Amino acid sequence: MKFAVNNVSLYTISVVFLASLAISNADTCQCATPPGGEISCPSGHSAFCRIYDGKVYGGCEPNPKGLTGDGLKAWALSKVFGTRIEPAQIESNALFERTLKTGRYENPKTREVVTFKLSKGDGN
Repeated sequence: MKFAVNNVSLYTISVVFLASLAISNADTCQCATPPGGEISCPSGHSAFCRIYDGKVYGGCEPNPKGLTGDGLKAWALSKVFGTRIEPAQIESNALFERTLKTGRYENPKTREVVTFKLSKGDGN
């Protein structure tokens, strides 16, 4: 049996294959349930998912250029808590350390739940 493959078919197969590779290397954040879901981001982007009043608000944020280690962690915590966090504050604050370890924070006043996943890649 002979198969005919034209350039369009070959291109389509290549795009689908490459897209599946990109998704498999994505950083994925599981959203809290209910309602649940997930956010997948490309390398160099961190995923954030907020659940507030039963609704999902989330997306991918590009990691700031040049930030690594505690600087990147402080940036993520700043996104989660909605206030500027300095790298030096992380080690002296059990809540920040726990939030980084679990990738989750629940605001006791508003009941908003934030989950996140820091990107492994720098994307730059």
